[in-house]
Amino acid sequence: MPGKLVNRMSKRKCHTLTETDTVKTASQNLHEKKVGSMPILDKNNKVIGIISERDLSRFIYTERFNLNMSITSIMSKNLVTCLSLIH
Repeated sequence: MPGKLVNRMSKRKCHTLTETDTVKTASQNLHEKKVGSMPILDKNNKVIGIISERDLSRFIYTERFNLNMSITSIMSKNLVTCLSLIH
């Protein structure tokens, strides 16, 4: 069963954001794509972080809310990643 789930999940489109996107853009994309998180890419398409609904919630809670702020200031960094061996 786990193999079927991994296979199905590996075929889903991966929606991403860029390091120049704003909090507003991130929030809008998460809502429109109906996902809870998105990786953030630098100009070389390297993953530099991830932003989640939880990151946005924490940001709003601390009352530092600014829609035009860069997502790089609130994204989660130092990710543990792996390469996919599925072709």
